[in-house]
Amino acid sequence: MTSTKKTSNKVKIYLKIIHIVLDALLIFSVLLFGEFLLVITLAGVGATTINFAAAATYKALEEHMSNYTYNAASVNLLQSDLSCCGINGSDDWITLLGSIPGSCCNSNSTCEATHVNFPGCYTTLTSLMNNFIWLLFTVLIVLGIIKITIMALSYILIRKLQNSDKDATTDLTNNRTEIPRVQNPLARIHKPEEEPKENAKNNSIARNDQSPRNTYVRHSTQRPIMLNYRSRHENYLNAPAQLRFDRRYILQHSKALEHPRKIYV
Repeated sequence: MTSTKKTSNKVKIYLKIIHIVLDALLIFSVLLFGEFLLVITLAGVGATTINFAAAATYKALEEHMSNYTYNAASVNLLQSDLSCCGINGSDDWITLLGSIPGSCCNSNSTCEATHVNFPGCYTTLTSLMNNFIWLLFTVLIVLGIIKITIMALSYILIRKLQNSDKDATTDLTNNRTEIPRVQNPLARIHKPEEEPKENAKNNSIARNDQSPRNTYVRHSTQRPIMLNYRSRHENYLNAPAQLRFDRRYILQHSKALEHPRKIYV
């Protein structure tokens, strides 16, 4: 008995641990799925905003380079850091200023046509943005694949834990000590009495009769209905003669003791 109790307690602890792990895995998989959906929505929003960002950068470059006298420091810093010249190329400066600024040249000593940075700043900026977005997309795709694999593994683990839970519950039910059922020899075996044929016929007729009848339903708080009720006097009359003595003496001259009649004139 003690060994079976120990095994049942161990199985119960094991079942509790399984339930806790199942709940944690379900919560983790739901959170992963929600994060995956959020990443997909963010990727869609980023893909739609690329065109707006490109148009905004083109407008900003056009405004800054047309007002070169006020924005010379920022434009020169941009062109020197990104190794670009103008919006679409060095020809933009010839139309805007009539000369090429020094930030477009590679060498500090001479600024010849061979030393000019030919690509425009707009093309370099858009290429940088596209590279960054593609890198972000690849990272998101890799993370999505990892999350999908984790969700699939968690689902397989949940199924295995559910099966082990069922096996543990069956082991618990099988390890229970069953008390053998023994018939009590002192118990009275109730045998239903057979009804006579006439009563059976009457009962069958009553069952078939579906006419409404007045029925009395007794409430639970009411007193029980007393059937064959008799008063104390009826009980006295029905009692045997030797039990009828009620301490009364019968007088012989009962007429003499009667009160005389008074005559009023």
